[in-house]
Amino acid sequence: MHYSPELARRIAQRHGLEGEVTLLPASGMVNEAWALGENHILRLTHQEECDGEADREAMVVPFVGSRGLRTPALVAVNSTCDLAPRPYTIYERAPGILLGASDREHPWFEAAYREIGRQCALLHTLEVADELRAHLRPPEPTEPRKSLAKAVDAGLVSPGEQARTEAMLDDLEALVAGRRDLALIHWDIHPWNLLVDDETGGLTAIIDWGDAGIGDPAYDLASMPIQALPGMIAGYEETLRIGPDFVAVCLLAGFALAFWEIRDLTEENGKRSWWRMPPEGPDRLVEDAAAVLDGVCSRR
Repeated sequence: MHYSPELARRIAQRHGLEGEVTLLPASGMVNEAWALGENHILRLTHQEECDGEADREAMVVPFVGSRGLRTPALVAVNSTCDLAPRPYTIYERAPGILLGASDREHPWFEAAYREIGRQCALLHTLEVADELRAHLRPPEPTEPRKSLAKAVDAGLVSPGEQARTEAMLDDLEALVAGRRDLALIHWDIHPWNLLVDDETGGLTAIIDWGDAGIGDPAYDLASMPIQALPGMIAGYEETLRIGPDFVAVCLLAGFALAFWEIRDLTEENGKRSWWRMPPEGPDRLVEDAAAVLDGVCSRR
C-alpha cells in the first residue's frame, strides 16, 4: 500500500519545495521514495519498528557528509508524525540510478566497487563522539548457521549443499576467533542503497543511513554481490590493510544474508543477479567465497 501523491505534495509544500511529485521504483522494504520536483527526494517510513531511523539519519548524515562520504545532503527530518503517519526525511537528489536497477553485467561497475571500498575505509576511520554514538545501533553478531538451517528446513538447500556450506563456515569461523574490531558502519550497503552512473560505471552516492551503527567494519562489505568483493577489497586496502579475519567476517555475514534471501526474496524484490546469493545457488556461493579468501591469503 503506497502513500498518496496528495501526502507527498503536502510535505513538499510544508518545506517550500515545488515541482511534480512522482513515486519512485521500490528500493527496499522499509522506506517509500518520492521525487519532489527535479532536485529532492522524500523518503517515508513504512514500518513502525523503523520509526527511529529518521532521527538516526538526522545525526549520521550531516556527520559523514561533512567528512567526505558521498551521501546526498539532508534537507529535512520530521519524526513527530504531525503531517505524515510515519517519520520522513527529505534529501537533495543525487545523480545516477540504483545499482540494483541496472541491466549491465558486474564487470561494468568495477570502478564503483573500488570506490565503495574506499568510502567504507574512510567511514571506518572516523572517530565517533558520545552524542552520536547514543543514536547508533549497538554491535550485533551474525548468524549464518541459523540462516542456513532455516533454508534447509524450508527444503531450499540440498544435503550436499548444506554439507559444503557448513565446511566453509567451519573454516571461516576458525579465522575470526577472538576478533573484536569495531567502527562506525553503514550496515546496509547493498545494490539498492547505491547510486551509480550507468554510463561510466562509477559510484555517485551511498544512501539510506538509517541502520548506521557500531559494528565490525567487515559487515559493510557483506551485502553486495560476492562478485563485487574483490574490487571493494582492493579499494578498501588503498587506505586500510585487511587480513583473512576481516574477509572471513565479511563472508560469514554474507552467508547469513544469502540464505535469508533464498528463503524470503522473489524477483519482485530486485534483479536476481544483484543479490548476495548467486543465481546458480549455494555451491557457487561457496566456490566464490573460497576464491575471495584465497586471494587475500595469498598476499600474506
